[in-house]
Amino acid sequence: MERNHQSAAPKQRSRFRDAKGHSVSFGDLLVDLPRGVATAAALKLSGLAVLQPIISYPALRLIRARLRSTDRVLEYGSGRSTVWLARQVRSVVSVEHHPEWRLKVAELLREKELTDKVSYTFAETPETYVVPATANGEPFDFVFIDGMWRDKCVDRLPETLKPGGFVYLDDSDADCEPSRTDAEMRRAECQLRAWAMRSNYVIVEATGFFPTGAHCKQGLFAFPGQNRSQA
Repeated sequence: MERNHQSAAPKQRSRFRDAKGHSVSFGDLLVDLPRGVATAAALKLSGLAVLQPIISYPALRLIRARLRSTDRVLEYGSGRSTVWLARQVRSVVSVEHHPEWRLKVAELLREKELTDKVSYTFAETPETYVVPATANGEPFDFVFIDGMWRDKCVDRLPETLKPGGFVYLDDSDADCEPSRTDAEMRRAECQLRAWAMRSNYVIVEATGFFPTGAHCKQGLFAFPGQNRSQA
């Protein structure tokens, strides 16, 4: 299962750097590059899909370490990540803007018997997308931003994120070309960093290889903590 997002795909400077020029660590390189290549090869041969988020391995490790079985998750943009998240936590509210993609993911959730844990919402406008009706006004322990209108999703964190919760913004190295300084992902990252500063959150960048890929990408976290940034 593959889908396209609105943001322009990051342009890698090399296989070992994300589009911002940040390098993968040597330890992660030794472990994650062979894993990503092997996974891509196995999937190509078998025709099967890996049922986990297509994010960097360092980001995946950080999410797995932080999630609790009692957590509620808000996911912007559905897919294989929806299945993986539903298996980790108590419940997921997932919102999708693409009608055909939503049908595919809904069928996958039924196949994996996860419909009781996922409240799946179709939303075609920014207003209904960023605060889905199925959220019932309750904030979430984790907000996973990997879909449409990411800057607007960041703007609503005061409403959607529970105090002490954490945030992940995928593809934070997208739209890095000088001509795209006002593109969606640049706005989303700037807004997330500004929100983190105001809210006493720590920004953590996670660059690395990812399942099905033989190059690096970056995701951005906001964790509760002191007012500083970490690379």
